[in-house]
Amino acid sequence: MTEPDSGLFRRFAWVAGAWLAIDQITKVVARAKLEGVPPYQSVALWPDVVHLYWLDNPSGPFGLLSSSPLEFQRVAFTVLALGFAAYVVWIVRRTSATEEIVPLALLTSGVLGNALDRIVHGAVGDFIVLAFSDGALGRTSLNVADIAIVAGLVALVWVRFSDGAPVRAIRSLRLVAEPSGLRSAGQPLRAQRHTPTDG
Repeated sequence: MTEPDSGLFRRFAWVAGAWLAIDQITKVVARAKLEGVPPYQSVALWPDVVHLYWLDNPSGPFGLLSSSPLEFQRVAFTVLALGFAAYVVWIVRRTSATEEIVPLALLTSGVLGNALDRIVHGAVGDFIVLAFSDGALGRTSLNVADIAIVAGLVALVWVRFSDGAPVRAIRSLRLVAEPSGLRSAGQPLRAQRHTPTDG
């Protein structure tokens, strides 16, 4: 069994921390610029498709626990997020799977980013709203943390079901160059034979 690499946890912490910081900074800026702005004055990145508009979203993802009191949802989703983050940290400290570090870091940063919103503001701050139509709000709103969760989940599934293909691709690129010069990516290494000279 391969021993866990302590450098992997540092990489995990850097990626998760950086994305969490980006998430919180964008929310601070978006709240300052967009909170209280009516829908018809939203910032159109792609008219009738993607708009910037501030929304406080107290409910859970995909309408989970929507029939429960908001305070219960806040506590439940915060506890679940912190438990998930602790579990991922426990996994990362024991894994040697290099290809899973970044996806797990993205997932963790996204979950913690939205949990921090619930703790501080009582609701998740969304500012990217999809599918505007004639000034009406769309049904899908998200933030940088949500993007990290989706990207991390997709990447993790791809890595798990691609049978290590991403890692093999990276390793093959590293083998392209040799000390004696460049070689083709698919060309196998051959040992050179030295024929003794006569005399």
